[in-house]
Amino acid sequence: MTTAQPALFIPAPDYDRLMAMAEGATRSEPDVADFLLQELSRASLTPPARDARIVTMGSHVRFRDETTGCDREAQLVYPEQANAAAQRISILTPVGAALIGLSEGQTMQWRTRDGKVKSLTVLKVRHETEKDA
Repeated sequence: MTTAQPALFIPAPDYDRLMAMAEGATRSEPDVADFLLQELSRASLTPPARDARIVTMGSHVRFRDETTGCDREAQLVYPEQANAAAQRISILTPVGAALIGLSEGQTMQWRTRDGKVKSLTVLKVRHETEKDA
């Protein structure tokens, strides 16, 4: 992956739980766990100065798969809450790990489980506490 990686922000409570989860998943899901650990290692725990709409755990996200041009909507959740039929993506999936910490408008490259490089762009972020817009 050769493009510059976007800046990430992850709130401290999410960071601690995600770090423990990623470290615990290194045997069962080594590729995703390593990717998530890399993302966590470069993330800032200090919120950006501007009022950014950032993907955090529980966020509802609309994003574009830049490979296919298709838009998707999903909620980023912990593995025990994941449910593809309900559009809840686990943080312990390649796309989930790619989404965490991104702001609206940011693009991120990620690797699928079969090794293909894909790119996604965050279009809209809505948090649980906000009403549907």
